[in-house]
Amino acid sequence: MVWHEMPKEPRPPLLKDRGTLGRPIKLQSNYFPITVKNPSIKLVHYDVTIKEGDREVQLPKKKKMLIFETMRTTYYRVFKNVGIAFDSEKNAYSINPIRQFETDISTKFEVEIPEESGRVTKYNVRLVVAKRANLQELMQALKYKPGEKRKEIPQSISQMLEVMFGHNSSIKFVKVGRNNFFPMGGEFGRPFDIGGGKEGVTGFFSSLRPAAWKDGSLLLNIDG
Repeated sequence: MVWHEMPKEPRPPLLKDRGTLGRPIKLQSNYFPITVKNPSIKLVHYDVTIKEGDREVQLPKKKKMLIFETMRTTYYRVFKNVGIAFDSEKNAYSINPIRQFETDISTKFEVEIPEESGRVTKYNVRLVVAKRANLQELMQALKYKPGEKRKEIPQSISQMLEVMFGHNSSIKFVKVGRNNFFPMGGEFGRPFDIGGGKEGVTGFFSSLRPAAWKDGSLLLNIDG
C-alpha cells in the first residue's frame, strides 16, 4: 500500500462530464446566482459614529438603523441616487462615491428622532471615508480555471456587498448577529409559545458567497 501525504488545502476533483445513468431531475437550491452588470463599480467604506449631541451613547441596532435612515431622508440632496448600506453598528458602504465626499473625507449630519416619551432627541452622525475599492478586484479573483493559481478573495469587498444585500432586511426585520433576520409582523407565520413567557419566531439566514461556478461568480445563500 502506498501512502500519499494530504495536501494543505485538499480539493475534490472537478466534474468533467455529466453521467450517463439515471434521469434528469429538477433540483431546488437555496443558492441564487448574482449577476454583475457593471464590474467597474467603485465601492466606498465609511466609519460611522453616532452621538447624542457630543456624548457617546450605547444604542440598540434597530435604533442606530432608524437614525441612519432618518439621516438619509433628511439630507436627501446628499444621498440621492447613491446606493448606501449600514451594518447597524459602525460601518457603511456605498456604490460609487457620494459627491460630497469627493473633496471631504469626513462629514457630520444632525438628525432629530421623536422618542416614545414625546420628546425629540438630536443625534450627530459622522461619516468618515475609511477605504475605497473597486468591484473589479473581486470579479478578477473569482475567475479561476483548473491549473491556474488561485487568487485570494478580497474579504473586505465581500463584506461590503454582503452588508448591501442585507440592508433592506435590516430595516424591515429584527437583525441578530450579522446574517440572521427575524420578521416580527407574522410574515413567516405567527410566533409560537416556547414556555417561560417566551415566544419563538421563524426567521432566515442570508449570506453572500464567492463560488467557482460558471468560471467564478457570487451566490446568495438563504436558509429558513
